[in-house]
Amino acid sequence: MALRFEKRAMHGSLRAEARSRNGRPRIFLSAGELSGDAAGARVAAEILKRRPQAQLVGVGSKRMAEAGVELFADAVELGAVGWSETAAVVPTGLGIGFEIRRRLLEEPPAAALLIGSDLFNGFVGRWLRRHGVPTTVFFPPQVWLWEKFLRYYRSSYDLVLCSFPDEQTVYSRVGNRTLYVGHYLCDDLPSSTPAEQSSARRRLDLDGAGTVVGIFPGSRAIEVERLAPALFAAASQLLSEDSGLRFVVAVALPEYETTLRRLLALEALEERVVLTADSRAAMRASDLLLLCSGTATLEATLVGVPMISVYRVSWLTLGLLKLFDLFGLMQSKGNVALPNVLSRRTLVPEVQQSKVKGSEIARQARRLLADPERRAEMCRDLASIRDQLQVGNTLGKVAAAVLEGLGD
Repeated sequence: MALRFEKRAMHGSLRAEARSRNGRPRIFLSAGELSGDAAGARVAAEILKRRPQAQLVGVGSKRMAEAGVELFADAVELGAVGWSETAAVVPTGLGIGFEIRRRLLEEPPAAALLIGSDLFNGFVGRWLRRHGVPTTVFFPPQVWLWEKFLRYYRSSYDLVLCSFPDEQTVYSRVGNRTLYVGHYLCDDLPSSTPAEQSSARRRLDLDGAGTVVGIFPGSRAIEVERLAPALFAAASQLLSEDSGLRFVVAVALPEYETTLRRLLALEALEERVVLTADSRAAMRASDLLLLCSGTATLEATLVGVPMISVYRVSWLTLGLLKLFDLFGLMQSKGNVALPNVLSRRTLVPEVQQSKVKGSEIARQARRLLADPERRAEMCRDLASIRDQLQVGNTLGKVAAAVLEGLGD
């Protein structure tokens, strides 16, 4: 795969210095949220498999550190959703940005991989490229939201690795070099089967349960704060109508468990709920998912579990979204759940903003639980999306693209 990264003259001749003192090639990785940290860790492992002597440095969180990345800072909180939410992490982002600049000027990288974190990594990518560092982006700004703004991002990346078909078309149109790699989750999230559902239920002590509803309140603290009360209120209403229901709650981080248990107690749900850190088992064990819009909706799509997506941002963010939509600057057409965005139609119900209440979520869930054919149709639609995203060995392709940037 000859990607032919352009080698530019650099301020400070960083590329000429871009190896550690012991001659090992240095590669910079940047991720700013839990899903990016997970992807970054997987890519790091693939890079080290191909180039064991590489020195990996960057910003991310626990999983990247465990995979062998020397972290300058823990950047997990940079993955905010919405403008007002993003503003709250600007001071943190600036501090991390200055630390990146200081560390990379001291010990320059030979190549860089940026994962998600659109605004933060957009600035980082511009700085790296001005200093001649070949820069690849994995999970670039989403084209269905930001197509009109992508000319700004064009100068942040040498190469855009595309996980969704529309990305390759749009980024090529604005002048970026692209490579379609598919989505890495396809490689390790096979479609669920009845046998796998039974196995997951046994692991979660749900063996023998009739109908199981999975609840995914989000991976960010602000999502848990905004969504968990409504999700648990919906569960309480559903349970009042069907005492045989069981629920499994995915706990994204250990520090959320105390809050989630307190909220469950307020709804008197403790005896009917299993809490688990094993989100994939929770997903496979479920007949229906009530989940925070985001990566979880994509995972549910690939596993093939019917879902209801729940989404709430600040009113300031919502107002800006409506303003951008009014002027034709956004392409989302009101949908935010990935299966709906990717299919360009409403495959799964979405409960958004002021409608995020227990009564509305319960109403939507009640309709799906009472209609097995509708759930089966949804599963077929989700399978068709999976077929578009499955390329095979995605992470290997990402690692190879980054190593190509080393130019040796």
